[in-house]
Amino acid sequence: MTNLPPSNFTLISARFKDIIQNEKDFDKTGLPSSYSIRRKTYTLIDGSKFYITEYIKDGKIDIYFYDLFRCNGAEDHIRFHSESHPDKKDQTVTEPFHVHNQEVNNPNKKRLPNYEVRELIQIFEWLRFTFIYNKLI
Repeated sequence: MTNLPPSNFTLISARFKDIIQNEKDFDKTGLPSSYSIRRKTYTLIDGSKFYITEYIKDGKIDIYFYDLFRCNGAEDHIRFHSESHPDKKDQTVTEPFHVHNQEVNNPNKKRLPNYEVRELIQIFEWLRFTFIYNKLI
């Protein structure tokens, strides 16, 4: 359990309309949200797809998967996850919070710790700064 409240998609859409090009009410599975699973797909101004899945338990996010894929459809991605890994070798110091980069399938790479950028709104803020840095806005 993350102890985080479910993300406010309405607030995110309003606050980050400068970087959100489109949004859909499903995640990468193509399934819509349900009472216990919240799903969203955002297309960002560079064409990237940001897939959001939040599993809700007792009014809080139990586990989330926030997966950002570049517009080229390749394996270029960064994933913010909050599922615990039972095997110690798969854990980070910030377990259950961790980040996968595009080399996650490389057996020599480990998950990266995620100390601070854990809530979806924080990730969107980071994305905006990334777009500013890359002169996309």
